[in-house]
Amino acid sequence: MKLQDAFTYHWLPDKGNIQKLAQLQRKGTTFFRILSDSSDQYAAEVEDLSDTVVKDSDTTDDLDEDYINEQLSMRRSAFDSDAYNYGASRNKAQNGRSMRRNRVLKQTDQRSVFIGKHDFVPSDFPENCQMNEEILKKTDIWNLSEVDKYTFIYSVFHIGFDESFEEMNSILEQIEIQQRNKKSIDETNKLRFLKHQEIVGATIVGASVHLSLIQKLAPRIVLVEEAAEVLEPCLVAALTKSVEKLILIGDQKQLKPQVDTFYLRKEFNFHISMMERLIHLGFPYEKLVRQGRMRPEFSCMLKDIYPDYEDFEGIAEKNKTIHCLPFSMFFWSHRFDEVKDRSARNPGEANMVIALALFFIASGIPEDEITILCAYLGQVQLVRKLYRSLNPVSTPNGITNQKQISIRTIDEYQGDENKFIIVSLTRSNKEKNIGFLREVERRCVAQSRAKCGLYFIGNAEMFRKNKTWNFVMNKMENMKLVNQQLPICCFRHPEYRRNVLQTESIEKSDTKDKNQLMYYVQTKENWCEAVCNELFECQIEEHRCKKLCTPRHDDTKCISDVSYTFPRCKHTTTKKCFIKEKDLKCQVELTNKLDCGHDKTTTCFRWTYRKSSIQCLERCSTTYDCLAEHRCEQICGQPHAHLSINCTASVDFKYPGCNHLLFNYKTVCNNPKPPENQPYCEFQIKYTSDICGHPQSRACSAEEKCKRQCERQRPDCGHPCANICYEPCIGGKKKNCDLCEIEHKRILDAAKSAAKQQMEISLREAANEHQFSLKELSNDTDEFTSVSEKCRVYFSLYSLSRICEIEKISKVKCPSNDVNFWTYASNAFGCLKEELFKLKHGFLDSPSNPHLFSQLRDIQQPGFQFHKFASRSSTAHYKDRIHELTVYIADVMLGDRINKVEFDSEVSKDKLEMNNKKKGLQPIPVKLNQLKKNSIMLNRSQGPASYFVYNDKQVLPTYIVHLKCKINPSKSIEKLLKGYEDGEHKCDLDSFDLRDISNPLCEVVQKAISHYKGDCSKRSPYHQQELPKDVKSVGVIVNRECEEKYQANKSEMLQLKSKFQEIYAYHATKPENIASIIKTNLDPNRAPVHGNMYGKGCYFSEHPQFSFKYGKETMLIFKLILVQDKYTKVSPDDKGFCQQLVLQDPSLFKPQFVLYF
Repeated sequence: MKLQDAFTYHWLPDKGNIQKLAQLQRKGTTFFRILSDSSDQYAAEVEDLSDTVVKDSDTTDDLDEDYINEQLSMRRSAFDSDAYNYGASRNKAQNGRSMRRNRVLKQTDQRSVFIGKHDFVPSDFPENCQMNEEILKKTDIWNLSEVDKYTFIYSVFHIGFDESFEEMNSILEQIEIQQRNKKSIDETNKLRFLKHQEIVGATIVGASVHLSLIQKLAPRIVLVEEAAEVLEPCLVAALTKSVEKLILIGDQKQLKPQVDTFYLRKEFNFHISMMERLIHLGFPYEKLVRQGRMRPEFSCMLKDIYPDYEDFEGIAEKNKTIHCLPFSMFFWSHRFDEVKDRSARNPGEANMVIALALFFIASGIPEDEITILCAYLGQVQLVRKLYRSLNPVSTPNGITNQKQISIRTIDEYQGDENKFIIVSLTRSNKEKNIGFLREVERRCVAQSRAKCGLYFIGNAEMFRKNKTWNFVMNKMENMKLVNQQLPICCFRHPEYRRNVLQTESIEKSDTKDKNQLMYYVQTKENWCEAVCNELFECQIEEHRCKKLCTPRHDDTKCISDVSYTFPRCKHTTTKKCFIKEKDLKCQVELTNKLDCGHDKTTTCFRWTYRKSSIQCLERCSTTYDCLAEHRCEQICGQPHAHLSINCTASVDFKYPGCNHLLFNYKTVCNNPKPPENQPYCEFQIKYTSDICGHPQSRACSAEEKCKRQCERQRPDCGHPCANICYEPCIGGKKKNCDLCEIEHKRILDAAKSAAKQQMEISLREAANEHQFSLKELSNDTDEFTSVSEKCRVYFSLYSLSRICEIEKISKVKCPSNDVNFWTYASNAFGCLKEELFKLKHGFLDSPSNPHLFSQLRDIQQPGFQFHKFASRSSTAHYKDRIHELTVYIADVMLGDRINKVEFDSEVSKDKLEMNNKKKGLQPIPVKLNQLKKNSIMLNRSQGPASYFVYNDKQVLPTYIVHLKCKINPSKSIEKLLKGYEDGEHKCDLDSFDLRDISNPLCEVVQKAISHYKGDCSKRSPYHQQELPKDVKSVGVIVNRECEEKYQANKSEMLQLKSKFQEIYAYHATKPENIASIIKTNLDPNRAPVHGNMYGKGCYFSEHPQFSFKYGKETMLIFKLILVQDKYTKVSPDDKGFCQQLVLQDPSLFKPQFVLYF
């Protein structure tokens, strides 16, 4: 950690220096060069612009100070951006790939080098940094200079990235090519489409962007709408060589185009459009002299701008005035001072504007017919904020109200119109400066937007003195339309007038001053005392509205009472005039009988038109179909059934079967259920047991179980049974006999005592002799003969003894082994000792005790594995591969053991731990020690049992038998029968010499006999069934066609690595069927009737005893391939052997032998 701190704070350079350098480089040396080249021009422009701001207001008619500052800020930011982009483009042209690589590194800034607050990321470095591979090879980085350290860190970022960047550059170049191709295709498609159009429309910006497309279209006529607002450079840039006629439509007396650069506006008149310039130069043009938007009194206010203007006839009747004000045009004056910020705004005037707009809305004017125009953006924001606080834009359910008052600046609204326009002039100051409102074009736009009503709000005294507004103010004052008090009137009765102000804040919700305009917006009092007298929709004079005119109310629905007679029932009623006949329902009550017989009273309308919907609400009088015939409790008119399952009456509960009554408990008739705490009948019954004759008492639902002490004797040992009378003597609560356990303990103690005596004897012998020795036995001794007979019995199930002979027998002598063995026996959990065998390859090459035990120990599993008889798998393994074999004979202390069918890794594998140290035992499996067991006996599905022990002291080697093969046993049955013809080769055992090893049939017949006898010796559920003692003849079957199908199926499964198993199984049949089976194999389609019991197919058994009952004279031995999902197991036993196996595919089995009894 200290070294890391030293590296971080002493070696790393200052990150701030490289970041500053990168920032300067991003602005670019090109930028500074551009700035230095044009510094004089730029400084002069800024100086002229600043002078304009501070000059007297009389000489600044073009722009006010806010407008100038805003334009100056925009020009500076645009100039900086242009300069940087120019410098960046030059750098990109000089080193495109480096720029692209740095750009990618910027996007991966999450990759950082080093730690903590000193983290470096690629974007910290200038874009023109270069990687240096040589500096990365230096070993002494502490002596690097500050610059070299930056280079070192930057190079670390790029280690291994060059190839990636090259690949990325290639991909990006391909993308750019594809983008260009796509752009070309899109442009071609657009051109193909547009060439078939007579008129093509575009904005001036869109025309400039798609100039290449327009050039290909080659238009001959160009028509420009609102041409007075288009900058001449923009228009010229959009014109092509093919243009023959240019038509400009616009109004040069309204607002001019916007120019962002003041220098271009001042020195080059960029704000003059091409249309205006041509008119000033005397170019011929046509002028419209009639207008159809404004009322005549509005258009006369523009005579100083449009002296030749005329109005269309009927414009006054078309554009009707507002009813809540006596004049269609008015100047509402005030003396509220403006507030100067970045943009001018006037809060007092904003209150007046919103109050007037809300008064219009309260008088029935739709919101989308009202527009508020403000001279300044700051005033627009203030008015919008006030309006939204009183009339929210969003409705309560969150959906935006589309019909809203439009609040915009005068400049934005050029070209638009609306019925009622409220103009907020905003400016009101002591200097009498109205800013850019001096422009007559802006006044022209403000005046010419209204169709039905035009209302100015501002400081009339200040605007009266300005030459631009003097004409308008004189006209309005002559018509007495300028005042600080606004005249309002009832929109129905214009003779009822009020003169109001708006000096209070409109946010005040409880205005009481009747001189305030907001009072007439908020109040519900009757300030117009005339009767409304409006005609309703019925147009009946006698029904005119009798309410007072204010507050505003609905005058469309006539609420006068009229008489009405229903045409069908002729009943007469009184209704409101506005209610339509189709909405009337006869409410006269009538009483009639329903289909169920009950009387029902309801309205005439329901009896006439809705009779099917009338329900009887009386209680149903029908009974259920239950045994008690309970009366129905449902409503008569509601759909229901009267089955027994529908009855919900409360009844006493009786247990089914015994009909015993459960007292103090009720249940429902249709679903009688016992209580949860007493689900079964507990009525006490006295009886005498039929089994033992003891008198007993039990609950009605309880099982008959005698709970007295058993008086019988255990069948296994004959001792008195200690269980309860109803329990079995064997397998009851007390599984083991107490007397037998005492006897077993006595025998175990005696065995341990004998083992201790033998241990003492071994200790004395070990004191005299400690060495391990092997003594070879002479073949003429009784001990040699005895050991040879044991080996013959060991190989009795298989034919290994026929091909092997005993070369020598060695007796093992090791006193230390005797001591360890008897010491373990004296402490074992049981006293079972067996003489067991182990077959191994090769001879014992090193005659030592450790090497002997290593030979005895199993490689695949921890511990030792022994057999009493040789297993099929081991003999097959050694017969095919080994010529020198060794049989180890040892006394094994099995003690008390566990019997299992399959190997259990939880008991045996990797569980050797030290246990029971105080008894001096060696490590044994944990579970064996916990279960108080010494060994495991494994009864596999095939072959004899295996025994597993895990302690060296449980094994006492006694003899080592060396075997030598007499013949080469590696040939299979198929190879042995290679030269024989198809068919059955029958061998009569009375005349056939089984010892003739030169005859291949000799070995084949021996295999058949040994397999049959081995399966007969297995314990099975049918081992008590009678079997023939001797096999008279054995038929060896050769069928090449069947063999090829079998081997092909087996090879295919080996290639697919499918899991399968090969076994021998039995099929007994009558002698007359043998020839057909040998020739064509078994046919699943010709199975007998009983063959379909477990499905269609051929049936086999692994138990010869089971097959024998189907044919007692002949039995076939088949070789089977068992593949999952292709055979059926029937009743497998605890060892895995199946009573029956059902196969449908004939290629999965072949006949091998025929046994004749």
